[in-house]
Amino acid sequence: MLRTLYLKNYTLADELTVTFDRGLSIITGETGAGKSVIIGALSLLVGGRASPDLIRTGETKAIIEAEFDISSNKDIHRWLKTNDFDDNGMSLIISREISSQSAARAFLNDSPTTLGLLKELGSMLIDLHGQHEHQSLLHPEKHRSYLDGYSHIDSDVEKYGVLYDSYTTIQHEIETLQKNKDIAAKERDFLEYQRNEIAAVSPKAGEDEEIERELNVLENGEELLEITSELHTSFYEDEKSIYAQLADAKAKLEHLATIDTTFAESVTELSQALSTVKELSSTFSHYGEKMEFNPQRLGELRTRGLALTRLKKKYGPRLADVIVKFEEIEAKIGPEGNIDEIIAAKEKELTTLRKEISLVASKMSEARQKAAKKFEKEIITILKELGMDDTKFEV
Repeated sequence: MLRTLYLKNYTLADELTVTFDRGLSIITGETGAGKSVIIGALSLLVGGRASPDLIRTGETKAIIEAEFDISSNKDIHRWLKTNDFDDNGMSLIISREISSQSAARAFLNDSPTTLGLLKELGSMLIDLHGQHEHQSLLHPEKHRSYLDGYSHIDSDVEKYGVLYDSYTTIQHEIETLQKNKDIAAKERDFLEYQRNEIAAVSPKAGEDEEIERELNVLENGEELLEITSELHTSFYEDEKSIYAQLADAKAKLEHLATIDTTFAESVTELSQALSTVKELSSTFSHYGEKMEFNPQRLGELRTRGLALTRLKKKYGPRLADVIVKFEEIEAKIGPEGNIDEIIAAKEKELTTLRKEISLVASKMSEARQKAAKKFEKEIITILKELGMDDTKFEV
């Protein structure tokens, strides 16, 4: 129901608010009084074309706004929900803004909307007709909603709509699953191939870095052995080794310390240096002793490293990425026959829904047929009272 109509800078109206009560409102006045201004404003609110010519002279913008009571209109609530508009359950505000400098704009509850949606909603709120225009009663596609309201089966219609939407959704899901079944099987084969390829190598986290380190040692074993041997000799074995020179220096410092005690701290530091040099020398010596050239191990590492490199190029770039990919494939493959089980479950659900829909549909059909004849008679009676004696009306 239309509650209020607000106009600002629209044609002749500076600012105007019209309030409507329940029941019949009649606007009268002589030619030029402004009756058509109100009708024109309402037509704009239900999707009519706007023009800058409609702006009051001397102004740059016109506003047309209406508030509707929709508390008992389930169709409007359903429409707002379907089209993602705010619905407070009680009222609906439609507004149009016409500007001389930009395109006209339309709003539903302060949210921007299109003329197409405005026309769709407007046809459910306002029925505008003139001397030469068809009334909505002459549109058969609207008869069902009239009849359902007349027979008070709105709740059954709503229930049927929910069930039917669920039914068609599940039906589409089954069709999609069936179509994709062959594709899913091919995809599964490909995923299994990838899984087997990675599983054949069975990479471990950080393994590539460890192999690279060990290969570097084995491939440079001769150089490592030569240099550590030289270091051991220069640190300890040679007559003029670092250790021998430090030991000689220590002896001299000890003598100085007997003369001047301030050298005692230097003796201690040099003793620590001798100990460090001896430990380093021992490390170099043992490193050379444990060095062993193993051609077989070198070959194994190279083969393993090459296998890991191939996986990284295909599923990487890092070995960690390869391991994550393997886990993702395992999760995707899942148990075999999963699609068939899903289809079977959905078909069972579809059978249950079909029975529910049939019961609701039968109840609705019976109520509609019962109410239709009475509805036809009442419409004809009312039209005769309006002087339309020869009218025929059939649902």
